[in-house]
Order: sequence, then structure tokens, then C-alpha cells
Amino acid sequence: MLRPKIILWIIVLGFAACVGGLFAFRNYQSRQRNEMHACRSNMRQIDSAKEQWARGAAPSYGKEVQKGTEPDTNQVCMYLHSSKLPLCPEAKVKENTYSLGRIGEEPGCSIHGLMSNLHLPDGTKP
Repeated sequence: MLRPKIILWIIVLGFAACVGGLFAFRNYQSRQRNEMHACRSNMRQIDSAKEQWARGAAPSYGKEVQKGTEPDTNQVCMYLHSSKLPLCPEAKVKENTYSLGRIGEEPGCSIHGLMSNLHLPDGTKP
């Protein structure tokens, strides 16, 4: 009589393990997608701050800042919300992971690469 109860519990526990595994996998995918979106958003903010710096620095150069000019990180950071370069959410070490790039070029992330090359694991762009 005890045998059918054990088999029933094994089936229930097996089903619960499968559901838990699926939930964990979907949660991992969602977190990865959210981190990718946050990284892309950070790179857009950096690109925007860099362009603002170029417009603001033009009078000190005496003319328009030329494409290919290397921006000054400290001066570009003045145009960011936190006044410092953000960190990539996927970075394990809390140090700068973003490179500004030159004027007219995209910023990049040491983890995800350039903003235009950012792809999710399934091949789609965020």
C-alpha cells in the first residue's frame, strides 16, 4: 500500500524539478536581456555626452571639433548624469568597462563590444 504513494511523490517531485528548471532558465535569459539593454543605454548616454562635449568644446578649439578627435574623459563625464562613466551591469569587477571612442565613432564596452555590434544570444538586437 505504501508503494503507490512513493511513486506518486516521485512523479510530483520530478514535475516540480522540471518546472523549477524552466523557471531558472527563463529568469537567466531575462536577466541577460536586461543587462544588454542597460549596457546599450549606457553607451547611448556616453555617445550623447561626447557629442555635447564636442559642441561645448568647439569655442576653445576656435572652430568645430573635428571627427577623430579624442575626447577628454573627465570633461565628457561632466555631461553625464552621475558625472562619472557608468559601469556595465555585467561587469564582475567594479571598474570602468566603457571606452569613449573618438568623435564620430561609437563608444564601446570591454564586455559587449561596440554599440552597433550588440547582439543577444539568440542573434537579435536589443
